[in-house]
Amino acid sequence: MDARKRKRGIRASREKLEAAMLNAGFDTQTDLAKYIAINEGIDKPPKDLVNKVFREQAVSTHNLARIANALGISAHTIYLARDDKEFEAVVQVQQSQSADENTQHNVAESRAIEHDSEIQTDNHKASECQETEPTQASFKPKGLMHEYPHKKSFIYFAFVSLFAFAAYGLLSYQSSTFENTSTKIESPLGVVRLIVQAPNSMKVAADKLMQLLNTHENITAVLASSPNSYDMDAQEALLKWQAHAVLKLAQTHYGNYTRIEAMIDTSQDHAVLHQSILHQSEVALGARPANVKIVQQVLKFINGQATDTIDSVSAASHTYFAKGKNALFLSHSADAYQNAITLFERAILEDESYALAYAELCRAFARYSWIQNESESLEKAAVYCNKAEQLSPDVPSVATARAELLIHTGEALKAVNAIETVIMPNLEDADSLSTWAGAYLALYNQSSNSKDADRAEQLALKALRLAPQHWHAINTLGNLYFARGETSKAKEQFAAASKVVKHEIILANLGTLQMCFGELENALRTYHDVIDNFQNDYIGYENLGSVYFYQKRYEQAAEQKLFAIQKQPEIAIHQVWGSLGEVYLRMGSSEEALRYYTEALVLTERDQLIQDASVSIGFYKFYYQTKIKQINHSLTITNNFVDKVNGFFNQKKHLGLKERSHLAWLAYKAGEGEKGQILWQEISQVCPIYKRSPELLAQLAPPT
Repeated sequence: MDARKRKRGIRASREKLEAAMLNAGFDTQTDLAKYIAINEGIDKPPKDLVNKVFREQAVSTHNLARIANALGISAHTIYLARDDKEFEAVVQVQQSQSADENTQHNVAESRAIEHDSEIQTDNHKASECQETEPTQASFKPKGLMHEYPHKKSFIYFAFVSLFAFAAYGLLSYQSSTFENTSTKIESPLGVVRLIVQAPNSMKVAADKLMQLLNTHENITAVLASSPNSYDMDAQEALLKWQAHAVLKLAQTHYGNYTRIEAMIDTSQDHAVLHQSILHQSEVALGARPANVKIVQQVLKFINGQATDTIDSVSAASHTYFAKGKNALFLSHSADAYQNAITLFERAILEDESYALAYAELCRAFARYSWIQNESESLEKAAVYCNKAEQLSPDVPSVATARAELLIHTGEALKAVNAIETVIMPNLEDADSLSTWAGAYLALYNQSSNSKDADRAEQLALKALRLAPQHWHAINTLGNLYFARGETSKAKEQFAAASKVVKHEIILANLGTLQMCFGELENALRTYHDVIDNFQNDYIGYENLGSVYFYQKRYEQAAEQKLFAIQKQPEIAIHQVWGSLGEVYLRMGSSEEALRYYTEALVLTERDQLIQDASVSIGFYKFYYQTKIKQINHSLTITNNFVDKVNGFFNQKKHLGLKERSHLAWLAYKAGEGEKGQILWQEISQVCPIYKRSPELLAQLAPPT
């Protein structure tokens, strides 16, 4: 049958396949099938297809191209010729025009099939990875062959022997997408010419990258600036600028974040050198951490060294991860956290070895534990942190995820150590710096050491220089000032931040500071703003109820606080339940007060199981127990009770203002009215609203 009329596809030479497989480093057909699955982002290795091809059965040009792509060769080099000669020999006969008519016909057919297979391979790659990598070029520009004189003979001529074929495989076109490359670029002049393609939106970052690249004597880098140069195919760019390699930068926006990718192409190789996700402001400032890493990778590539492993081989996984990062950054409600968790889980389904996705799942569950399912969420967080550390133990974001988990379990010092074991002092990454600052703030709340507070401030300010709208860093800084007793400075911080970033926590904390200074009408407006913009979040309703409480509008206070609990029925913050108990106590509803104080007590005891060393938790447990006994008319003032109250006075530096107001109440109950009065006066100087505390006003006249 005439080969031009065959309908059953193309057959490959087993001999050529085995040589190519050996040359590519695959030990078995199964290894090859697994690599195809990874390279194409599919779940099941195509073992049947590989086996069929190796048995020299006919397959489609598209499927044969998939095999060739995995082997790093062109599809035509493994075709089974009709006369059983190696394809290169047929090409040589065709080029010398000394073959008979039938052989010439087969060569023409093979060239047509080669062209078809390359087109289909390109389309296949585009559909699988169009977000992260350009379509593979379907030619090698001859104009650049003088740059690689040692390869030239292999490009134009072929050899029949197996040894020669293996040598050709070493130097043939390598599609190393998502894989490290070890092809050394050599120039007789001693300088590698590198043309850089970057989108206009990355001009600042690209200019700074040029500066870094050109500090190396063996590199001359130029940023392509002609119209439409960024959209130019890599192989065309190599020809146009007569460069040894093209370095292409790409970015994709995901809300607050930008994914940066750097890819390098030579006439024979393509590799993804770097992937990272930064805040958009970090990119606008020059993306220095990414640029430093890119330069390191470029140097390894051109020197023939293995480049570092990239974060993930899956384009889909990257997309889910970036969306998850943005969702987590914005999250504060249960639904929002669940959305972020789902996105990270999908990223892992696409790439089960994606260490950063496991780290962010750890972080997400640690934060989610404040909302509900506290113990279960923290245990899940630990599982994901463990997995992330197994895969990438020395990555900053993995270390900061572990730190967040440790903070949530009350181990602030361990959190700081977890970060500083991995992260260098000169780190430039807003997310990691923000978590680092948060760890020092947590440590300061436990130690009261001013050096810890100073370090937290330094780190938070550095994070904000990189990402001015980083609400976590803003919040840490504001809370630090509040913890120091610098309430005016804290209020200024949150007021300024609320004009820059619209986030419920920033607005809620601004309202808290307004309430602290007795500006209740301003606080009401702020909390209504929170409710209007974040209707599914409990925090606006909870704090609005607190304003009504200080206004002695107890029914409205109870209504708003109940709305908050309806929004988050399993909220694990004991203060939410305890404050509702106090509202009902002021209303004279002992039964409801007992119900909510009991729930608050259970939550503190649950917290003790997780972070039993916390002075704050121990204090709240004693406070709720006293409230419950008072409601049940079973409170007896014993020496032991008085000793406990005095013990907490000795530790009051570890307690916040709200806790100190409760301590003042306990002092009155213990017969230590003078102590209670002095403490009440102290906290009222910091936050004047405490002069109007219904709990304390019921004990004695307000302080002057």
